[in-house]
Amino acid sequence: MEHSHKGLLIMDANVLNDLCEADRTVIRLISEHVGQVHVPLPVLQEEVDQIDESECADLGIVLVDPPLQTAIDAAARRAGLSFHDHLWEARSREISMPALVFISAMPPSS
Repeated sequence: MEHSHKGLLIMDANVLNDLCEADRTVIRLISEHVGQVHVPLPVLQEEVDQIDESECADLGIVLVDPPLQTAIDAAARRAGLSFHDHLWEARSREISMPALVFISAMPPSS
C-alpha cells in the first residue's frame, strides 16, 4: 500500500535518543508508515547523541539545514522556548504543518 508523506516533526531530541535506546528501527517505521521525520541539523548536531548524520538516510530522517535568517530569528526569539524549539517551530511553518509533539515515555534510569 502506498503512503503519502506530508511531513512529521519529532519535537524533542530526547525522543529521538529514547527511540534509539529502545529500538531505532521504530524511526524507520514512522518514516515509512506515518510520515517523514524532519530534524533540523543543529538539533541533530547539538542535542541528539544517539544518531549521527551518516545514519539519517537509513533511518528515514530528513535533515534540514535552516537558512541563516531562520537561525537568526530563532536565536532572537528566546521567551519561554529554546533556540532549538524555535528551529522546530520555523520548520513546521515552512512545510505548512502544525508541529507534532511526542512526549517521551521512557522512564528515568535508576
